[in-house]
Formats: sequence, C-alpha cells, structure tokens
Amino acid sequence: MSITLDSYSHRQSAVITLSSAIMWTVELLNAIYKKNLLRLLNHSGLKKGAFANKIGIGPDYFSQLIREKDPVPLGKETMLKICNAFGVDPRYFDQTDNEPQPLTVREERAIYKVREAEKIGAAVAEQLELTIDAVVDAAKKKKSTGTQGKTVRVPRRGSKRG
Repeated sequence: MSITLDSYSHRQSAVITLSSAIMWTVELLNAIYKKNLLRLLNHSGLKKGAFANKIGIGPDYFSQLIREKDPVPLGKETMLKICNAFGVDPRYFDQTDNEPQPLTVREERAIYKVREAEKIGAAVAEQLELTIDAVVDAAKKKKSTGTQGKTVRVPRRGSKRG
C-alpha cells in the first residue's frame, strides 16, 4: 500500500478537524463549569475571598478560575473541594441554562426538614384538637353537673373520641 501526497493531506485534514472539535468541546465545558461556579458563588452570598477560603484555595487562584479572559480550567480536585464545601453534586457543574439545577444536599435536607415539620405540625394540631375537645367536654359536664376540681382526661392521638 502506498501513501500518496493526496491521501496524506486528507488524513492530516481529518486530524486537524478532530483536534479542533476536541479543543472546542473542552472550551465549551470550561465555560459551562465557570458559569456554574459563578452561579454557586452568587447563590452562596459569600464574597470571592470567603468563597475561596471555604473551599480551601487561595483567592488569587479563585480569581484566575472566574476571570473573563483566559480563565484557568476548573480541575477535578478543585471541583471536588467545591462540592464538599457546599454540598453540591458534581453533576451540578454539567448543567446548562436550559436544564433544571440539581438541588444541593443542604436544599434537599431543608426540604426533608420542612416535610417532617409539616408531619409533626399535623400531629400536634391533631393532639391540640383532641385536648380542646376534652376541655370543652369537661367544661360542659362541669356546668351540667356542678362538679368542681375534677381532672380532665385528654385522649391520646389515635384513640377514639368519646
């Protein structure tokens, strides 16, 4: 098999095209990572220096990550530090504007706590209702029988009202 100058030129062109596609993809991913890093910074409410300290990197390095021109790519190690410090899933950095943002671990915990509080609130409301009913019933009995100083029995949640 002989390689001609023409076939070499096509292969070289294909390699250059593939190389350009890979470079473009890496640049696009770095832009997405940077945008999500900035989103997380804004969401945290921290200043840049405090954010950098929280994730365990220097403020100068953090500035290089988020600068406009030629930002330093967000590496795997730094990404994991950010995820651990802020309780976000690493997939958070892959999200584009068209996709819903994943909840952070803290947000998931907050939602869980709210749901648990709603359950507890419902149980407390039910117990309060039973207590009020028992007090009202006792007051009616006291008024009708004229008894004084008797203890009112409050039914427990789950028991039948009488």
